[in-house]
Amino acid sequence: MLDATKILCEQGEQFELVVIGDGPERAKLEAVAAQAPLIGQVRFTGKLGPAELEKELARASVVVVPSLGGEVLDWSSERICTGESGNSVGVGIILRTDG
Repeated sequence: MLDATKILCEQGEQFELVVIGDGPERAKLEAVAAQAPLIGQVRFTGKLGPAELEKELARASVVVVPSLGGEVLDWSSERICTGESGNSVGVGIILRTDG
């Protein structure tokens, strides 16, 4: 997802990538996001409660939920909040355009 975000940045697209959740890859992803051209384009929220998650989902233009090996995930907000989404990566990703 960050590779795709880099391409959008290089093309001059205006957006914010919001990474919701937590997991073992977070520090690595934050390090990548702290480099050009991603500086200021990516926000990491950590785990969110149900109300905060619903607010982020309502603002989203695109919601991307990662899966490994083609798994079909239940990505309902309740399951994401409780960590029961089946998301072994531990991060839900939202991409939205500004404006």
